Amino acid sequence: MLIAASGRALHPPDLPRFRSNIPTRRNLPFVGRNDLLEEIRSDLGDLSQEAIVVLHGQPGVGKSELAREFARLNRDRYPGGTFFIEAGRRAVMVDLAWIGQTILGLEMPPSLSLEDQGLRTLLTLGAVPSLLIYDNVPAEDAIFPWLPPAGMPCHVLITTVLDRWDAGWRVFTVEPLSPKISVGLIEAIAGHKVAARYGARLAELAGGLPVQIVPAAATLAYEARRRGDRLDAAAALTLTQEAQESFLGVYQQLELPARLLLHAAARLNPQRIVREELQYHLTEAVGWNAGEFQHWLDACLDLHVLQDGVELRMHQLFAAFIIGKPASDEIAASIKQVVQVQARRMIEISRELAADPRLADLAAKLMAFSPDLERWGDRGTAISIIDGETVGQALLEIGQFEAARPWFERAVAAAEKGDVHGRVNPESLGSSLHQVGDCLSRLGQFEAARPWFERAVAAAEKGDVHGRVNPESLGISLNVGAHCLRQLGCHEEATAWEARAFELNP
Repeated sequence: MLIAASGRALHPPDLPRFRSNIPTRRNLPFVGRNDLLEEIRSDLGDLSQEAIVVLHGQPGVGKSELAREFARLNRDRYPGGTFFIEAGRRAVMVDLAWIGQTILGLEMPPSLSLEDQGLRTLLTLGAVPSLLIYDNVPAEDAIFPWLPPAGMPCHVLITTVLDRWDAGWRVFTVEPLSPKISVGLIEAIAGHKVAARYGARLAELAGGLPVQIVPAAATLAYEARRRGDRLDAAAALTLTQEAQESFLGVYQQLELPARLLLHAAARLNPQRIVREELQYHLTEAVGWNAGEFQHWLDACLDLHVLQDGVELRMHQLFAAFIIGKPASDEIAASIKQVVQVQARRMIEISRELAADPRLADLAAKLMAFSPDLERWGDRGTAISIIDGETVGQALLEIGQFEAARPWFERAVAAAEKGDVHGRVNPESLGSSLHQVGDCLSRLGQFEAARPWFERAVAAAEKGDVHGRVNPESLGISLNVGAHCLRQLGCHEEATAWEARAFELNP
């Protein structure tokens, strides 16, 4: 704060917000895609209206980094901002709502749903030219609701592994790097001596995929600095076929605390690892202080097995390797402690979000956790059945219907078994059955949802363990089930269900 001669505080004028969440490249070179960058810029030449370009290619080929590099190089063309948005879990509305509140500073009315917050953010970007990168789009229909309307000065880059797009957009196939360019990338990371000695072999093993070239080259660069000419042992490990397929060579060059950090990070959503959350998990589980966390995080960033930015990222291929890699005895117990802390945090956030699903910051925090049931111990045993339903409800509320369904299916299986004496509570069972049907219905899978609603109604009609029927709960299942029936063309049956619901709750 500035102080005037009079002693009064001087407040500087409001500064414009920096409108981007595109991460820096740090010290990572970018090679071999200049022609493609120019073609993308040409296709996105008209800044006065909407335009969409699709980047297609196999996992690990560098689609996301190509899109981010385009955003870095062309930031001045987009005064409205350049934004990287995860689409792989149909999480677009969460990211857009968070961008609106956090980066754009939009005031969202308390009554506005998360979806409406996302739409408001999208429309706000139409004031001046903007760029949106929708990363890892799983299907055309998943992204249609979040495309800029006609005439809006907003450009969209879509990255995907899908090889067919029927929307008529320009599609660029991102190919693996050629052997020559691969060696050039290795030289830019590890230096001329390493590239001359090992570059051709590493390029051959990596198959032109930057996701494998970059960490392996960074590992060789680190070992070259540490060992000088005595590099053969480290190189032999890094350049084995097994290491090429599973990243084993890079992983084994890391010290145990760095490996522990990677295992903790890989258990989260690798596309959006919130560093404050990750640090909290390791602090609570194993007692790391801030300096220790930053030291071992830097070790992972230096080898590019984690990517820096507003949020940390781990490539899906490397995350799959870490998840499938049995932890060594030295860190196995620590990982179990991390899992318990992460489970507790996921439940806490889910409970708050289920109570108020309009909170974009909480939704973004929940999306930083992997919602996959299998990640949480043996069929989710790190999270109880009741807490699992809380997680499922929070996911359902923020539009993660596919991720929510397994949590409710697990609750159904448990409710069907009953208590320790085998006694089933029909009311509890009916609630879980309804939630599974609701998830399927919201995904448009009405035929699959129908039997779940039918079973939910039948269970709710039996009441609780004492036979007392909850008319409100039964009425909800009848009404939502009726909507499903109408979508299937069963109008007479739907009308009968609606009439029963009205009788229960006039």
